Amino acid sequence: IDGISPIQPLPALIAGKTQQTMSRGDNGRGRQRSMDIKGLILELIEEIYPPLYCPECYEISSSRSEADNHVKTYHQGSKIFACVSPACKQSYSSRAGLRYHLEHGHTVT
Repeated sequence: IDGISPIQPLPALIAGKTQQTMSRGDNGRGRQRSMDIKGLILELIEEIYPPLYCPECYEISSSRSEADNHVKTYHQGSKIFACVSPACKQSYSSRAGLRYHLEHGHTVT
């Protein structure tokens, strides 16, 4: 991002729990994401902020809808999705806000 490596993904403390929760029985196959710039940005965001993990309180949900409801219910309005660029201090209350910021405010390669 802007020629700098993105921030590190999950803290090691919860990385193992998240991998177990997110493991798939179908060898990782599923919906394939386009590899255009938007697809790369979404992939980067999901690596830093996995969809089943709350970056604020570290709760791990069993489904994406449960995780989204958790964020809306317990962290409504909190800007818990910090920009993945170490040089940027922007934060957003949703992954969509962060995605828009990365698409329009940074050069992602």
